[in-house]
Amino acid sequence: MRKKSNLRTAVLFLAAAVMTLALTGCQLAKEDQARAQSDRLIGALVWAADRDDSQNAPEESSISFERAAAEDGERTEIKCSEPDMLGAYVVAERKDGEVQSIDFQADDRFVSAPGLANIGGANEIEATLYFDPAREFYVFVYSVYERADGSLYARRDDACCAFGKAGGGNTVEGKTGDWAVRIQFYYEPFEACDKMALLQFDENDSCISRTEFAPEDDVQLKKAQGCAYAVCQYIKGRQSSYKLVEDDTALQVVFNSATGIGEMKRVKLE
Repeated sequence: MRKKSNLRTAVLFLAAAVMTLALTGCQLAKEDQARAQSDRLIGALVWAADRDDSQNAPEESSISFERAAAEDGERTEIKCSEPDMLGAYVVAERKDGEVQSIDFQADDRFVSAPGLANIGGANEIEATLYFDPAREFYVFVYSVYERADGSLYARRDDACCAFGKAGGGNTVEGKTGDWAVRIQFYYEPFEACDKMALLQFDENDSCISRTEFAPEDDVQLKKAQGCAYAVCQYIKGRQSSYKLVEDDTALQVVFNSATGIGEMKRVKLE
């Protein structure tokens, strides 16, 4: 009887130990899961390629990030190790766990359309990538997450997007606690304009200056005396499109035949 009692005690002890390990394992698994879910989505990257190169999308582990203070000292820039990645970020500067400010950044090959960044509301940004309508592109989207220690990493979405003349889009969104962000990429066919013009207006909406130039020209734009606002005119044949000049910066659209991407150059009105 003593042997049976000892055996029963051993079985009960072993069962308790197994249960303790199981519970501890579950607790650790939940903690790891909670830590993973606490990583915040702060941005997204796009990698675009022709059909022949679509199998060479960068691996997540090959992408690294570097934080750097912007020249104005008021923003945080995120630099990506992959130069062919096109990015848009919502960067939150935190103090005592609270979001203090949000910044929108985009590669020069993107046009913000426009970006919305509201503390306490829906943090939404939009970026438009133009492409050559004669070529078919494949796009891979990578979400950018921030860990609790401030380090960043990329996670590639499983599905890729193929688009042709009709264009397309991707949406990346995430929610962690009270933090939510939504990033939308739009892909539109791009046709280079024949010429551009900068129109400057006074407070009475009268045009006081018009400067015309080719998209690829290296131009210096001068602000006319009495200028209240300026508009860029993009001319293609008999058609024109217009964009208001914001922050005294004109957008010069140049088509890059090597990449098939419309590139945006920013020209400051001096």
